[in-house]
Amino acid sequence: MPGRVKVTMATGEPALLERHYRIDHQSGEVSLTDRVTNIGAKPFAAVQMYHMNIGAWLFDDHVKLAGPMFDNGRLPWNFGEDPGSVFCVPATGAADGWAEMRLGPIAAIGGLTLRVRFRTDTLPYLQMWRNQKSPAHVLGIEPVSHRLASRAELEKAGELKLLTPGASIDYALRFAFV
Repeated sequence: MPGRVKVTMATGEPALLERHYRIDHQSGEVSLTDRVTNIGAKPFAAVQMYHMNIGAWLFDDHVKLAGPMFDNGRLPWNFGEDPGSVFCVPATGAADGWAEMRLGPIAAIGGLTLRVRFRTDTLPYLQMWRNQKSPAHVLGIEPVSHRLASRAELEKAGELKLLTPGASIDYALRFAFV
């Protein structure tokens, strides 16, 4: 049975969020599957982001971001200018409909690597950000439904998918330390 929560969207419309989560007891992989249903009387923009914060104090110079969406397939975890930076890229390299990125190896947790997978049909972008300004010291991983732009800019460009009354959209994310 999924968790079911009535929510109010950023623009005021009501929606139903149904969340399934499970943890594979052998692999340790956590899976989230969400369905958002428009239970209101008018369409709204289906905008979604999974937001994962990772404590960057755990990282050394050997920790890298890896995945086909990054230039040359890899980049340092401390990308951009200090104390922080943000970027958003298309979630490429998903022959099975899932994008994958990795963060590691992380010596502070025994050399494990965080593997993050997400559906690209409804989450076609990966946004990454970091903030090393005290006391934050954090790296953010955000599979998203849209490129990095304001809602107004996305709407003007025709890039927002409208969810009509009664319609649903599904999102999914998986992660594990491997």
